[in-house]
Amino acid sequence: MLFSIQRPADLNTVFLEEKLRLKLKTSFALSDGLSFLAGRGLAIANVVVFQSTLSDPIILLISYLRRESH
Repeated sequence: MLFSIQRPADLNTVFLEEKLRLKLKTSFALSDGLSFLAGRGLAIANVVVFQSTLSDPIILLISYLRRESH
């Protein structure tokens, strides 16, 4: 078996794991969407970040796309 499934120690651990999973899922979806737009030659001028938990991935993706478009 490549990995083992372990029960989280408490409810707080479950919450943090779920939050991280949701954050990663949203980041990947956003990445796919921005990559699709960038691939079509559309400029992404301004993106408003509504959720602070996603600000870092969004800023990294936008800076990457701006760098690639020049």
